[in-house]
Amino acid sequence: KPGADGILGTDDDVEITLGANFTREIRIEPILNPDGTESATLRQVTVIIRYVTEGTPRTYTLSTYISSYS
Repeated sequence: KPGADGILGTDDDVEITLGANFTREIRIEPILNPDGTESATLRQVTVIIRYVTEGTPRTYTLSTYISSYS
């Protein structure tokens, strides 16, 4: 987390250890073409973050596509 200067990535940043109440799962999966074959250039990336705060479990899921083309 950012330190006193409020800027992330500087020497005064504070390191926070994530305990057992935090997990993340990263899935990289192929995308199928309309003909049912696997795309050679496109993948779906899904990140699932699970944690407990104040006794309440929370889950956030982020999903996007990545391609070998720029």
